[in-house]
Amino acid sequence: MVRRMLRKQLRRSDMAKLFVNLEPCLIGMEACGSSHH
Repeated sequence: MVRRMLRKQLRRSDMAKLFVNLEPCLIGMEACGSSHH
């Protein structure tokens, strides 16, 4: 069973801070065509 535990919009610099405190899990990320600009 898959369920969403957390949905956040983060800056790149904030991602490591969030992930270091999470228990092991599956993480999905969405990126749009202009995400590299």
